[in-house]
Amino acid sequence: MSEAKVYIKNALEIVVVEEAKNQLAQLDRAKREEINLSEVIAFVLNRLPCLYASSDRGWLQQKKRANNEFRKQVIGLLHQAFLRVGNNPLVRVSPLPLYEIERPDYCLQQLREILRRPNLTWKEVPAIVQESITRGTAAALEHLSLYDRRRILETKNFIRKSKEQMKKAIEAEKVDPIELQEFNSYMMTAEYQFVNVLERPVIQIVEHQLEQMKANLSRSLEVADVAVYVLNRFPAMYATNAKGFQQQRERVRRELINDLQALTIQAILELSKTPRRLVGPLPFVKFEREHEQALENLKEIFQVEELTCGKAVELVSKAVLGKNLSNRIKTIRSNLLQELIVSLSLHPNRHDLQIEIGEDDSQIVFRTNNQDTFWAIVDRPQVICRIVLETFPETSGMQLQYQRLPFPLVLTKHEMEEEVINDLRN
Repeated sequence: MSEAKVYIKNALEIVVVEEAKNQLAQLDRAKREEINLSEVIAFVLNRLPCLYASSDRGWLQQKKRANNEFRKQVIGLLHQAFLRVGNNPLVRVSPLPLYEIERPDYCLQQLREILRRPNLTWKEVPAIVQESITRGTAAALEHLSLYDRRRILETKNFIRKSKEQMKKAIEAEKVDPIELQEFNSYMMTAEYQFVNVLERPVIQIVEHQLEQMKANLSRSLEVADVAVYVLNRFPAMYATNAKGFQQQRERVRRELINDLQALTIQAILELSKTPRRLVGPLPFVKFEREHEQALENLKEIFQVEELTCGKAVELVSKAVLGKNLSNRIKTIRSNLLQELIVSLSLHPNRHDLQIEIGEDDSQIVFRTNNQDTFWAIVDRPQVICRIVLETFPETSGMQLQYQRLPFPLVLTKHEMEEEVINDLRN
């Protein structure tokens, strides 16, 4: 499993979202309420070629193509989508897996709403969070557990020491109009739930093939460059809810995996023969770096060792508002259950599997009284470990409780990661 983040982006997403928002604004209020814009966007993207880029130069070229060659087609497809696509309730009751939608831009949009800062950037997040927590009242703390209350009070002590220093650093920076335009493009898709299901498996296949072929290549290749080559030669497979996501992913496994592997090998061989390009990263990468630095600062504020952007939203919501408005835990449990039923072939109505998050908000607890469910989990630990790590990456571990066992079966996060790695090696 690769630790490096792979940065790629489909330029047509920006054009489609921009045009969709423009057309939605022209509809009357009643019609607007009937439309789920994520569904509309996915409908259009699935009928267009992919224009992925992995560098600054590639992004400019693909963005130019998207505007010059496809904008008229986008407008026409949007007219069809607004007529045919309604407000799909599955997007709300069965959202995409958290590991797909908890992107930095999505989490920043949630923080904007919680902190009531519509123009908030990642650079500003730590200082604004500090300021908001400092203004928190005793009444807000009354809604929290003693554990959360103590952590917030400790956080406030830390804030008093560093608040002024961070404010001065932000005020010293000037806003670049070009950077502001790039940031607005970065945030363009933040409010919507859609994902090209092909992205993750393609990246995994590319990483595996590069590792297998590296000894025979004339030069090293970037995962992002190979992934873009492959994705731009396959039809898009965008999904907006868990059911559609699972259906598309199963199709990839059953029908497309061999073609994806073959095209990946072709891409590696062709790209390895071309000279290395002097290009920079995607324009959005700078904001991803700001997100990573913001999380490091938030770790200090909340005094935690590990922090994802989704968990950061949850902690900020608790600290600032006195309650968790993200519904994140409920979504995690729902995603885990759906994934396990499919991956372990559990009976959808008789699995008797209950999932809870421990009191420390980090350990996953599975409970079942069903013998078949118990043995399905025990016999395939690598599957459940992979699903838990993907769905809830900040987990500290998991335990399985079964009525006939006098003690729970426990795995630490390190042991879970070893199970997944050993499975990949085999």
